Amino acid sequence: MGLCYIVIGIHFLISLISYWSFTPNTSMKNKSDYQIAQDQKYDKLFRKSFPFLSRYSGLFFFVPFFYFILYFWLGRIDIVDEPLKTAPFITIIMFSLSIMTLLLFKISDEYHSRDFEIKNKHPFIGLGIYIYIFSVSILCGFTITHFGNYALDFSTGEEHIVTITKSVHYTTRGPKRGVYHHYEIHFMPQVGGHEYLDVPSSLQQRAKENDQLKLYVKNGFFGIPYISSRKELNKE
Repeated sequence: MGLCYIVIGIHFLISLISYWSFTPNTSMKNKSDYQIAQDQKYDKLFRKSFPFLSRYSGLFFFVPFFYFILYFWLGRIDIVDEPLKTAPFITIIMFSLSIMTLLLFKISDEYHSRDFEIKNKHPFIGLGIYIYIFSVSILCGFTITHFGNYALDFSTGEEHIVTITKSVHYTTRGPKRGVYHHYEIHFMPQVGGHEYLDVPSSLQQRAKENDQLKLYVKNGFFGIPYISSRKELNKE
């Protein structure tokens, strides 16, 4: 799954660069009056020629962006460390192609009927738009598959009982001297390639060496196996 996250990161970068290439820059910072007037003129032209794109284009980027930010920041889900099967990739492709087709169908009409002035002054605007559609469609396909894999999986999962070898709480320094707290439980034998997991502070504080921990491995609705956030501590 690590490779998938790299692909997601690359498409975030591509979509962001392509988004900047065609969206109006309405900021007035460090600009002359002439530059501000030109940007405002382009903004009006863009909104007139691309009403759907100007209104909703950012949505297809920021929804996946905030979803994955929240997932990595707050998530208690650990992907099983094994090669993914073909099923999740087929699902990602299907969702991506569906979103791409809908966007192309909607935005192609706007592109072909765009204002004459924007055709002359921005002849390559279509390239940035179509690259953006391609990249955000893939991002949305990943996001729907990733979210649905957990949200739609109501199975109990396969039970694994492990022995805790170490319960750890430590801190690291972040930017601006911020302090981050980390809570980990180390155990044996491995489960899904993991020898330790990040856990809530309440669980880490109760867990002691030689206690037993019950973990549940689920297959996932779209075939991405993971260790459930459900973790049950059995005291010796």
